[in-house]
Amino acid sequence: MDDSRNKQLSVNLIAIIVQVALNYAISFFLTPYIVNNVGSEAHGFITLGNNLINYITIFTTALNSVVGRYVTISIHKGNKKQANEYFNSVLWANVLLAIIIVAGSAFVINYLEYFFTVPSYLVRDVKILFSLIVFNFVITIICNVFTIATFITNKLYISNIGNSIGICIKVIVLLILYGNYNATIIFVGVASLLNTFFVSIYNIVVNKKLNIGINIRLWSFSFAKIKELFFSGIWNSVTKLSQVLTDGLDMIMSNLFINVQAMGCLSVAYTVPSMIANVIGSITNIFAPQQTYYYAKEDTSEVVGQIKLNMKIMGFFVNIILVGFIIYGKEFFILWTPTQDIQLIYELAVISCCSMVITGVTSALNNVFLLTNHLKENSMVCILIGVFDCAVAFLLVRYTGAGVYAIAGVSKIVGAIVNITYIPLFASKCLNVSYKTFYPVICKYIFSTLVLLIVMGILHLVLCFMPISWVSLIVKIIINGGIVSIINYHILLNKNERVYLKNIVLKKLKL
Repeated sequence: MDDSRNKQLSVNLIAIIVQVALNYAISFFLTPYIVNNVGSEAHGFITLGNNLINYITIFTTALNSVVGRYVTISIHKGNKKQANEYFNSVLWANVLLAIIIVAGSAFVINYLEYFFTVPSYLVRDVKILFSLIVFNFVITIICNVFTIATFITNKLYISNIGNSIGICIKVIVLLILYGNYNATIIFVGVASLLNTFFVSIYNIVVNKKLNIGINIRLWSFSFAKIKELFFSGIWNSVTKLSQVLTDGLDMIMSNLFINVQAMGCLSVAYTVPSMIANVIGSITNIFAPQQTYYYAKEDTSEVVGQIKLNMKIMGFFVNIILVGFIIYGKEFFILWTPTQDIQLIYELAVISCCSMVITGVTSALNNVFLLTNHLKENSMVCILIGVFDCAVAFLLVRYTGAGVYAIAGVSKIVGAIVNITYIPLFASKCLNVSYKTFYPVICKYIFSTLVLLIVMGILHLVLCFMPISWVSLIVKIIINGGIVSIINYHILLNKNERVYLKNIVLKKLKL
């Protein structure tokens, strides 16, 4: 990788880490506050509302998931007219979709208590929250296309700066509302909507400033381009449907087949794993522009090199976080949500992390299916897996005493198996490289994760004399985290990669 792209990658990485850290801070303080002041059931409806939006994205993913690829390749090939047609076709199609979504959501929200089990004292607040979540979503799908400019120029850090400012606005709004009024989940929707409104305006301005030749033009709308994008991206919608069937129905199944208390516990348990999943997705995305660039240049060796680097850098962060959470998760929940069923929440959280142990290194390979336009085959496999997961979980909940454990566990176990077998093999096939190409990285990652788990487990026993408090937990995490980071640094990364990572840190510290 040349120096300019090397520098862009490091800046993008640092920017996304800052953004993720800010999101962590919000969840860290907001979740226990809502749970303690409004109840875990109310917190469960925040998660349920966001999950319902994920169901809607099944219909919007077909166009929006592939537009970045098509516009980027058109720009790199010097065809700005075609790039504008792709951009504007998706933009105006999203406006129409937004109108349809608002109309359909209005009906569901009006009769919400007939679709879900909602405590009577929460009906009004949940309806208002869901309305705000829907408006938040339609603004996002209309304006998200404007992030293409930073993707094409590989300046994702600019978008991340805007996202970070938006998160700060969200924090300020939450502090004002919760500090001056009685606690309600409605405030979460208000703060999120203002955050999205700012970020959308920011991205529109950035799109114009970067001047990549993309402009809003109604006459550039093309039904032919919509058709092309739809039939390319429809398989991403199928994949999204499979994700919903795999674990997106957890909140609904808990609400309908168990009770709102189980849904609330599952919601709290998923908070940390969801943040880890966001880390995985965010770090993966910063490599996508470079992978797309090299693929457009038909340089397969560089694409494979970028993917391997992505796998290792992502794995370096993720396995440390996962191991730390497994070892210290129970202490964390004791301090974080002391009024809840700690043992149940901790067990559900650990179960939900099972597949992430593998996803931490293999999710980088998911870019390959979009990059090489091999979405159909991958989507068909994913939908079959999703149907299987959903059916098994339903049968276990209905006819056994597994309850919420079945909802949390089935998809994660199957997901881990799929990620270590099918994903690396099919990614290799799509790139026309040996099926063994990615397994050395995966095996090294698994070995490193096991070593970290053993080392941190031993250190936890050594430091068990320390009382359970936030101060002692932070001290133990710093000590253990520092030690396992050094071990991970030497096991997971080779000599050149260690030098690469070291140089990034030293440059940022200006040493």
